[in-house]
Amino acid sequence: MNKTIKNAAALLLLSACTTTFLSSCKDEIKSCETGYEGSDCKTLTRSKFIGQWKGSEQCNTDEQDYTISITTNNSNNLTINYSNINNKSFVATGKVTSANELHLDGSATGTGGGKITFSGSAVLDETEGTITVNYLISSDIENTGCTFKGKKI
Repeated sequence: MNKTIKNAAALLLLSACTTTFLSSCKDEIKSCETGYEGSDCKTLTRSKFIGQWKGSEQCNTDEQDYTISITTNNSNNLTINYSNINNKSFVATGKVTSANELHLDGSATGTGGGKITFSGSAVLDETEGTITVNYLISSDIENTGCTFKGKKI
């Protein structure tokens, strides 16, 4: 019986130590500020978006293949420049909103002199190695929804 009590006490002690260890581990888990990641929270999230992406875009019934460029924007560590929107020389500014997403906004002057605006989001699928950009092009004449999906080249 004495041996049974010792075994029970040992199990209780082990259980208490395991519980203490696991709960203290939970306290050690930290999340990084938006725009940063990694074990030390010093890796810029935007760095995985930077580069050229070749893919296909669907706007209403039109489909076209082309390449977009995403480059750093020096205003801060959360922003990027997104070039060649809609396979034109349009540029938008993007901002990191989460570990795998950017919010995009931009404007340009259309061929007729009117203002064109762009708004949308880019989502990175790290498993597939793809980026999907959903955006709306708006002008005085029409609004067109587009989706670009590409792979980094």
